[in-house]
Amino acid sequence: LTGSDRRALARQAPAHPDAYALYLRANQMMTEASHWQDARELYEQALAIAPRYAPAWAGLGRVRRVLAKWAWQGGGGLARAQSAFAQALALDPDLSMVYEQLAYVDVELGLAAETMARLLERGADRPRDARVMAGLVTSCRYAGLLDASLAAHAKAIAIDPEARTTVTWTHFMRGNYPEAIRTDHTPPFCAMLSKVITGEMGSTDVRAFEEALPEGGLRVGARLYRQLIDGQVEPALRDLATMRAGGFADPEGWFLASLFIARAGADAPALEVLGQAVDAGFACYRTLVDGNLFPRLRETADYKAIVERAQHRVTRARALYERAGGPAVLGPAG
Repeated sequence: LTGSDRRALARQAPAHPDAYALYLRANQMMTEASHWQDARELYEQALAIAPRYAPAWAGLGRVRRVLAKWAWQGGGGLARAQSAFAQALALDPDLSMVYEQLAYVDVELGLAAETMARLLERGADRPRDARVMAGLVTSCRYAGLLDASLAAHAKAIAIDPEARTTVTWTHFMRGNYPEAIRTDHTPPFCAMLSKVITGEMGSTDVRAFEEALPEGGLRVGARLYRQLIDGQVEPALRDLATMRAGGFADPEGWFLASLFIARAGADAPALEVLGQAVDAGFACYRTLVDGNLFPRLRETADYKAIVERAQHRVTRARALYERAGGPAVLGPAG
């Protein structure tokens, strides 16, 4: 927990000490992927005792989100996470942790621009809220406004030096791999992929990374990349299909998969997955036009059509950014 989290918890402790103890144990369980199911059960136990304890509803929403992404229990996980966050906000509309965590759900549901606008409006009212700024790091990146994403991170850590954000992926999307590596944290997927691109890691290193992860979705995700690095496209595509069927719905994840599918030489499936990423809400326009991540595909009609769709999303997001007061909160959209 960050310093601001601890101060908030001191104000938000429930009347029932057993519920509070369960909540704190669940928070600790969330630090290890192998204990996410245990954390979910503890949050539910806390809420059975204190059903009006908003932070426990927020914690339940968070764990439902990560389980939907990585435990693959079928569809509907993100909707269940949204429901828990809605309950938390109904009980405490000023609970900052909800605004950050709900952003992760909404961007995966294709609502990056709307989420960004909502957080900007809240950030204008609460410019010292690090959790709101952390949510803007994610939502601005998905909306394709990378400079605004970096500005939100700078504000978050200025407010709370212990704040954790997803800025590592913003650096990756800008092609700044040294910063992506430096700013990553456990499990360091972004650092691993960055090192593969820069040549600092190969298949053997990625296998070691894969085997260090707990059984389940995280390990399958690492295996997918290792297979693509080895040129094993068909097994990787089967893993991708398994992830999709299980409920993995992150369009940024689809973008990353498309990149490594293209690096493996499978142009047609790479274009298909890349198009799905953009159409699902990941407006990666600058990465597609400024970088050279898809060298064989750049001049194809399909790639250009995907770039055009990404540009349309960014244009819309920039308009929402202006209307929501983004320049006053974070500066120019970039």
